[in-house]
Amino acid sequence: MKQVARAEYMLRHMITLAPYITPAKVYNILLNTAELKLNVTRPRSLPPYLKVETTPLCQMACPGCAHGTREDKKELSRGKVQLRLEEFKAIIDPIFRAVLGVSLSFRGEPLLGRDLIPIIEYAHSRNVAVSFPSNLSVRLSDENVTRLVKSGVDTIYVSLDGASEETYRQYRVGGDFRRVLGNVEAIARAKARLQRSRPRLVWKFVVFEHNRHEIPAVQKQYRHLGFDSFEFVEDENNGAANGARHRHNAELVASRKGCWWAWHTTTVRADGVISPCCKSNKDFGLGDVRIEALSDIWRGAPYAKLRRGFKSMRASELHPICAQCLGIEGQATKSAEASTGVGVATA
Repeated sequence: MKQVARAEYMLRHMITLAPYITPAKVYNILLNTAELKLNVTRPRSLPPYLKVETTPLCQMACPGCAHGTREDKKELSRGKVQLRLEEFKAIIDPIFRAVLGVSLSFRGEPLLGRDLIPIIEYAHSRNVAVSFPSNLSVRLSDENVTRLVKSGVDTIYVSLDGASEETYRQYRVGGDFRRVLGNVEAIARAKARLQRSRPRLVWKFVVFEHNRHEIPAVQKQYRHLGFDSFEFVEDENNGAANGARHRHNAELVASRKGCWWAWHTTTVRADGVISPCCKSNKDFGLGDVRIEALSDIWRGAPYAKLRRGFKSMRASELHPICAQCLGIEGQATKSAEASTGVGVATA
């Protein structure tokens, strides 16, 4: 099973984003696309899309996740763990006319965010599309289900990696298969009762070797269970997925193209710390929205330096996390050692 093709990926998001398109947002996207191609390090455009973390907390412990071990959970539980509505307003208000959509996600389970519903409602009132992924393995009262449907959330991607309880629990450690299906059914019923077409419920099925045989069951059962659609995503440790990622990165490096994430979107953690993407839990050192406006951080010196590294694609000039992601970490060291025969420190 191939990963979702780029055209399908864009279509998936356009279904969510289309109702929120305005001339100002179209202009911002076109300018953003041009500035990415030209590698403009301090763009005039603003990020068309945001990822905003409501909380880093999660009740599950899936292998490979930020919550995969008890030590990881302890680390994520330290410091500020809830994004409040007033903080979200400060993030979105200066840039909402340019922002098409926001995904309320990063390292945690969004439904554990105390201000999730008010945040969704506020984003919706600002004509910004809202989506989030969820394990949906939490207790939801009838009142909470109704509030969620009325909130204006456009799409919920339900992480359900199994069409049976046996396969589901092999990866979703701590999850409750029956509860997930019960919540999907409850949301679908509430949508029908309230005559709402949203939120769209998407069955997001990460394909592992242990559940690959259930792909036909997902395709056959999804509507009966209350989902609106489904998508299959290969486990990122799968050989084919790894190969596709390496080929994409190699193309970026060879052509010295800027990383799409560094121009198109930005990620705001619940504690206010800014990252260019969701590929790493580490601090990129770009800024903090509790101290500085997001637009100033977006055009500030640390972000400009990060983008500038893509012009040379040298490990010594790229941000260390970007160099590691692209697979060229340490190449400067190896090159120097080869030419001099002496080991040197990488900048």
